[in-house]
Amino acid sequence: MLLALSLLVALRLSEILPRQMGLGKFVLLYVYEASTHTQVGSGEEPGAPTVPGRYAEGAREQAIVFDDDRLYVAQGAVPWAATQVCVVRETSFAGVTTAQGLLQTARSSLSGHVGQVAGTSLFDHTYRIAVVTPGGAVKIELGGMAKVLTAGESWNVVAQRQDGKVILVEETAANASQLEELARLGEQASRVSFCNYGAWDTSRVGRPGRR
Repeated sequence: MLLALSLLVALRLSEILPRQMGLGKFVLLYVYEASTHTQVGSGEEPGAPTVPGRYAEGAREQAIVFDDDRLYVAQGAVPWAATQVCVVRETSFAGVTTAQGLLQTARSSLSGHVGQVAGTSLFDHTYRIAVVTPGGAVKIELGGMAKVLTAGESWNVVAQRQDGKVILVEETAANASQLEELARLGEQASRVSFCNYGAWDTSRVGRPGRR
């Protein structure tokens, strides 16, 4: 019995060590993926993917809710003491939010995927988020690109067609209007936004209706 308990403790420690964040603290990120079209050739008027849109008619209640300095998780596991990275994922097509969920890990890095819905998103890429400082700075890698975000910073990457190929472009103040013009003209475009909310305490996370 004692041997089994020791083995269990060793396995749990191997999951959460080494750590960048202290126990009970994690880095919270919001990853928002948007595309101009619900599907290629749908005939719907496209709009530039800019901010989270409305929910699809008949959709379930929001799985994740931000309220001031708290995070409410209606579905799935709530981040616990060993969590180091927590990602709120939201996906929108033609302005309609189609999916929302939460990813978390006890490790100091987490991998995910953007562009999982065939024919609607130009993305088909894996991303990796790694905590690089105890203060909550992260390094994000996506499609051969990389960016370090401190708390409060965001990074937008746009996927667009060029000469028959899909290329990824970092959205900047200099090219934002050009990218939105392409969308206005009916060109398909997809954007993924990474927003770093910095270090969060597990005491600020709960279920809806509970403080």
